[in-house]
Amino acid sequence: MKRLILAIAFVAVLCPSAGAAQAAAGDCASTYYRDKNDACLSATLAALRDASSVKPEINFAMVGFLAGVIKSTPAKETTIVAAVGPPAMKTTILMALNRAGRDEAARSFAQSENLQTALAGLESELPPRLGEIKPRSAVADNDLLIGAFMATGDPAYIKAILGNFTAATDDQIRDAVRVALMQASFGENDRRGGYGRLARVVCGKYLCRRDLSKFSRVMTLSAAYWTLASLAATDETVRKTGQAFLDADARINAIEQNEQDAFAAYRERLSAWTAAKSNPDLADKAKSDDALLSDYEDLGSSRNLLHPLPGGQ
Repeated sequence: MKRLILAIAFVAVLCPSAGAAQAAAGDCASTYYRDKNDACLSATLAALRDASSVKPEINFAMVGFLAGVIKSTPAKETTIVAAVGPPAMKTTILMALNRAGRDEAARSFAQSENLQTALAGLESELPPRLGEIKPRSAVADNDLLIGAFMATGDPAYIKAILGNFTAATDDQIRDAVRVALMQASFGENDRRGGYGRLARVVCGKYLCRRDLSKFSRVMTLSAAYWTLASLAATDETVRKTGQAFLDADARINAIEQNEQDAFAAYRERLSAWTAAKSNPDLADKAKSDDALLSDYEDLGSSRNLLHPLPGGQ
């Protein structure tokens, strides 16, 4: 993305989604698609084995990665299904076979590994295949597609993530970008409580206690934004795909530019407030700066920072 790439400086703090796609898949996984090296696949399976032993939960980036390998290089399916590991690793492989559309292989694997219950759940749920995933309100869908991209280098998986922005409202995109920039820059160390507080603000704005769907949509968009920005720093395919997407969508392009400008104004105002708050002679300025900062942090209009009223300057 054109200005998403400019945001990379703010994406130094590795987000949970990007971490799942990189650390859990092994050091070489993010560039696996360039040469599809057997040693890298073996190292990735070893990393999955170790991670599954320590924390027995499903990493959807790994599911997507293995599904991508199976789908794009069928000969390597044998290596994957033969891998020895704990139950969480075996379940991950089963899910990868399912997502790759290898139904008969999934049934055979479930039978040999005593995973019939997990298979029954998949066959009942009918999760979309790799090429059918269209993220909306589940961060796991982002992770699946990022993993598949790392395995294949196919930009269609990145485009599927970006498609969520096309279908989102202006407010959802604005809020997602703002949350991503704040989280990437400050983590849990912002003025008022970090990511947890931001999540509560988004929850309140979108009435998540009544319906989680809009809240989850914004948080999924936010995770996509900072993950793709992080990956674009080192991957030319991701960078070009994102830039082409923004070039073709004037609405999203304008929203992102506005939020980038507002975030720059926020950081400038934050520096002014930090300097003024301990000076009794600048108490009024500190108060007005605090109000502007708080409004931005509570997902207020970017206009209030970009074009403050004379009394707020």
